[in-house]
Amino acid sequence: MDPASSDVLTVELTAPARSRRLRGLQVIQAIRIAKKLEEPIIELLADEDHIVRAEGARTLKFCKTARAANALNQARADHSVTVQEAAVESLRLMTRQVVGHTSQIYREENVV
Repeated sequence: MDPASSDVLTVELTAPARSRRLRGLQVIQAIRIAKKLEEPIIELLADEDHIVRAEGARTLKFCKTARAANALNQARADHSVTVQEAAVESLRLMTRQVVGHTSQIYREENVV
């Protein structure tokens, strides 16, 4: 990925217009670079707009880090049910992906 892309997406995530913040999150999901932009995505969980917060929670499922999981756990207490549901679903998917990956490693290591 071009380093300039990261900068452009960071600008999108901090834009005043909700549509630009949402578009930035959609691009991050599409090109699978959430982990590289984890911090600005986590910051969006405090956005004034619940739609942006929910999409931020959905995007964090791609990070698979303790920091993202902690942020999602906090988002479960958001006053918006939409954000709460997005956070719970992302945590569920993150857990399933980690468990599946660990099981695959275990199987590969124990092949006779």
